[in-house]
Amino acid sequence: MAYDETTFRRPGDEDTPTDPAAYRRRVQYDDTAGTTLDQSLRAPVTTGAVPVVEDDRDRLGIHLGWEVVLLVAAGVIGFLLFREDSAALQRPALDTLLVTGAAIGLLTLGAGLSLRAGVPNLAVGPIALAASLQYAENSDKGVLEALVPALIIAAAGGVVVAILVAGLHVPAWATTLAAGFAVIVYVQLRVAPVQVQGDWDPTDQAFLLFGGFALLAVLGAGLGAIGPVRRFVGRQRAAGDPARRRGAMAAVPVVIGLVLSSLFAVGAGP
Repeated sequence: MAYDETTFRRPGDEDTPTDPAAYRRRVQYDDTAGTTLDQSLRAPVTTGAVPVVEDDRDRLGIHLGWEVVLLVAAGVIGFLLFREDSAALQRPALDTLLVTGAAIGLLTLGAGLSLRAGVPNLAVGPIALAASLQYAENSDKGVLEALVPALIIAAAGGVVVAILVAGLHVPAWATTLAAGFAVIVYVQLRVAPVQVQGDWDPTDQAFLLFGGFALLAVLGAGLGAIGPVRRFVGRQRAAGDPARRRGAMAAVPVVIGLVLSSLFAVGAGP
């Protein structure tokens, strides 16, 4: 028996044309009129790395707008502080304010860099706390000798987290949150208060420390204003299917963002 016999016809197919040209037209119509699920099921399955889909929208103007808003807010806060307590903007209170601003600024810089890279580092706070304890216990040996071990451990931890994020596609927020909890557990193991062993006072170099932070912030902003650099740093950010591989080059900004943010947190600790 032939396929066109009545026995093999489906209900509703009595008026189906048998002309090959008409059949092709009907198939094309079904392809264009199908639902999104149907079209996704017809799409070919691809494996391996795929190119990152770039967003045609350039949101640099939005960032500049927020910078203006933050600048105005900082000016208003400074004016209110001067009106309420003018001594806070005079030395020696100004030195403490500048050191505190530099520490908070480094934390903000590290968190902002990791966010720009699409791998938010939620462990910057615990890392800064652990670095401060490390410095307090070993500050009698000198600043560099007290901070170098913390810098090495933070950089190694950043590399490990980057491997999990870029290689195994573990969400960055979950990985860094787990790392932050691990650092908190390490800090909580110290039952006795930690006394500062050295006599180095960062307020003696308050303007130098705050100037270094300001230079890093301006340098980072200048590099971020360059379109190719901004797109390279954000290669890991979600665009399309999150499960797709971003390629080997996407791992570079992930490593840079997580390692630098961890190092900035260590610098903010002492």
